[in-house]
Amino acid sequence: MEDQKVYYLLLVLGVVFFVFSLYIFHKTIKALRLINKSKSWPSTNGTILNAKLRHHIDNFDEQASVKFFLIIEYNYQILDKNFNSEKRYASDSILNLKFKPASPKEKEVKKLLSLRKLKKPAYREKVNELLENFKGDKIKVFYNPENPGQACLLTDTPMGIYGHFIGATLILTASVGLLFL
Repeated sequence: MEDQKVYYLLLVLGVVFFVFSLYIFHKTIKALRLINKSKSWPSTNGTILNAKLRHHIDNFDEQASVKFFLIIEYNYQILDKNFNSEKRYASDSILNLKFKPASPKEKEVKKLLSLRKLKKPAYREKVNELLENFKGDKIKVFYNPENPGQACLLTDTPMGIYGHFIGATLILTASVGLLFL
């Protein structure tokens, strides 16, 4: 009787892991298709409206780690209609991936963020000054001709997307192992 409970528990866990890994595969493939489609999108000039930092706090093992993300809000015009977006990659609404700088100023901000010294006022002031300098800059925007409200700044494939495939493969392998125990 006890063996049956363990068997059913492993079966349920295997099914849950299997469904979860299929979900990750589905999202990753959907994101890759959109990224590949964006490579053929036409481009237009856009204007940076705002640049800001968002942060995320990971609190593992009693050590808080703060990650900062640069968000750029931009405006572009297609057929006399204005659009706004914050998307860096076409897949941003599907997957949340680390960004690649889209301009020289962003490279400078990313360098400051990598210093991890934002707790010091001098660094915060420097980053805020750089963010203020973004406003009004021209930037190349790629847009979907079928849906001009869908746009992005980068059309290359972000490296982080492959981590989703690896994670889904590991979970799928574990789930199949649990199903056939």
